[in-house]
Amino acid sequence: MANHHYHLARFHQDQSGIWTPPTGAAGIIDLVPPLQDADPQVNYAFVASDVQLDSSDSLHHFGQGDLRELLVDGTAREAWGAITGYLPQGDSLCDVLCDHLTFGSQANGADFTRSLTCGRNRRLEIVLAGESIWSYSLSGMADALAQPILETELESLRDVYRGVLAGEYSEAVYQRCLGGLGIKYQLSQSAELYLPAADPLLPKLQPLIPQTTKAETWPGPGAVTSGQDQPWSVLAGTWAVSGNKVICSTGSGWPQIRLDYDFGGSDLTCQTQLVAGADNTDSIGTILRKDASATATCYANRINGSEQQVLKFIAGSVSNIGSSSTLTITANGVLKGSAIGSTITSYLNAVQTKQVTDTAIASGLRVGLLQLSTASTATDNVLADDGLSGGGGSTPRRNLLHMSLGLRMGL
Repeated sequence: MANHHYHLARFHQDQSGIWTPPTGAAGIIDLVPPLQDADPQVNYAFVASDVQLDSSDSLHHFGQGDLRELLVDGTAREAWGAITGYLPQGDSLCDVLCDHLTFGSQANGADFTRSLTCGRNRRLEIVLAGESIWSYSLSGMADALAQPILETELESLRDVYRGVLAGEYSEAVYQRCLGGLGIKYQLSQSAELYLPAADPLLPKLQPLIPQTTKAETWPGPGAVTSGQDQPWSVLAGTWAVSGNKVICSTGSGWPQIRLDYDFGGSDLTCQTQLVAGADNTDSIGTILRKDASATATCYANRINGSEQQVLKFIAGSVSNIGSSSTLTITANGVLKGSAIGSTITSYLNAVQTKQVTDTAIASGLRVGLLQLSTASTATDNVLADDGLSGGGGSTPRRNLLHMSLGLRMGL
């Protein structure tokens, strides 16, 4: 984090509905919740960037260095309040950011998009540019942070139910959100309905227990198929682990590895972190809806030079079913794909880059990675889960579901 610049900045929505972050952005935390931005086509956010943003994107530059050591003066505090609607009181930039996310829900701070996750153990964590900048574990419902967190959960739940009414999600997705909340906060059966009871427009349905998240950190050097956090199979190519990263060194066609775990449904999300040094020459992707066979039938989202593609594999035959606009690939960026119903979505650094509709592959309970073999192409940590966990919506704000579903067990 020591080499990043930090800004209050804006980014825009193009005519196709894709949010485009400022060039050079390495991490973004949305500070203004849905429908509260002054301009619906402009999003205001806290941005970490590899270079100082120009004045067309940056509204206030806090400086460069370690986020935990930078201080906020009166001018910066006033700018924060004017832009976001929430006037923070902290002196350090990190404290101001945490203050906004945890206590700003009555102003414009209710959007925890791409920043705050909460697992079954109720550990909160803010991640920016792939690095944890703050963490906290809720001690229980009497905890000082419990109420603002629950208020944000309620907004998340509303967002999910709006998706149900719009036909984006099934009613079971909403029920899994309720079940995740019950597990996360260890609520009783009657108390599980606390959040819907706080809003008469939310239905009080039977909670469903959400399924599982699988995380891979590549701890074992050598073979991909042994010594790792999860069981993996090599479907094509020569793969190895070195320095807690996985790389495909040789292989023709489309080298792939598969996580050998059957999730609880075919609605899947899989993400991986690009290694430092990643650029627009890389070709890396995640695969979704793979079955237990060696046959290449699945969806994939991959970086292809300076664009992101959605691919469809049918019995080994591949077709490109959607490509993003030109992208800038940055070191330590996060590449993510989701398959929710017939909607296949690609993300880069938690910003949606492409979304297509396709019905050819309706089943498949496994995920994986693909790489075109090159000695410089590698990926770091992998995170995958079933159900909705930050993907599938028409805007990046669906990442609020990371909190409601309570799926991040490893945090």
